[in-house]
Amino acid sequence: MTATTTDRPTPDQFTDATWADIRPRYDDLAARPLGAGDDAIEAWLADWSALEVALQEASSLASIAYSVDTTDPAKEAAHLRFSSEIGPKRGEQQVRLAHKLLDTGFARDDLTTTIRRFATDRDIFREENVPLQQQLQGLNARYQKLTGGMSVEWEGERLPLPKLGPYLLSPDRAVRERAWRLQFGPYVEARDTIADILDEQLAQRQQVARNAGFANYRDYVFEEKHRYDYTPEDCARFHDAVAATFVPALARRHERRREQMGLDALRPWDTAPDPAGRPALHPYD
Repeated sequence: MTATTTDRPTPDQFTDATWADIRPRYDDLAARPLGAGDDAIEAWLADWSALEVALQEASSLASIAYSVDTTDPAKEAAHLRFSSEIGPKRGEQQVRLAHKLLDTGFARDDLTTTIRRFATDRDIFREENVPLQQQLQGLNARYQKLTGGMSVEWEGERLPLPKLGPYLLSPDRAVRERAWRLQFGPYVEARDTIADILDEQLAQRQQVARNAGFANYRDYVFEEKHRYDYTPEDCARFHDAVAATFVPALARRHERRREQMGLDALRPWDTAPDPAGRPALHPYD
């Protein structure tokens, strides 16, 4: 069915949707004749945009729900359905529709960058990367589940790592050090698993890049993310500028803090609390 301004999809329609439920909507857009006039193309673009907005919101809601509780199997399944099943296939259909639009020669001054993005997506798309993107999303979910479930024992209570944050602001240096060391303990214990996930991600990302004709993933991802206003070389120059200007300024700030706190050496757990030793603020308590 062709969408209209009164028949726009909503995020709740996709809460439990599978790709089989979503694919017909893309097929409808792909089959719709665009004609020679800009009005028909703009109406088609509006309908496509409405579909993407609804799908993206549904996907974001599923991701947020999972990030809040990575131990819930239903939330994990919903997140994986959007990220690993729907997401890569949705990207494939987006390229399909981009082809359709670009073939019309449609142009509008205020859509120049958008149309350029469509052309980039078309040029770097490779069908063999769709299953690789699905696998990469699965690896992301594995990492998120692993780190999201990390917790530590504190004063007889099991706390997720973010709950240690207030203790890093304590005027008591021993409390801060204990909290700082504890928050990294689960990462150290899981370092081999984390390394395996990251190694696999690196290998698959490099393969995605090679499949698309790039020498490395960095060059590929600059195109994928539509980084038109700056280059990798610009990033390297910015890195050098930060090292030359900001790092010395931060070192001076740390030295002032060390002196204020009366310490022989400033440690990582000394950078957040009030340097005058005043209790941390609790504006929302």
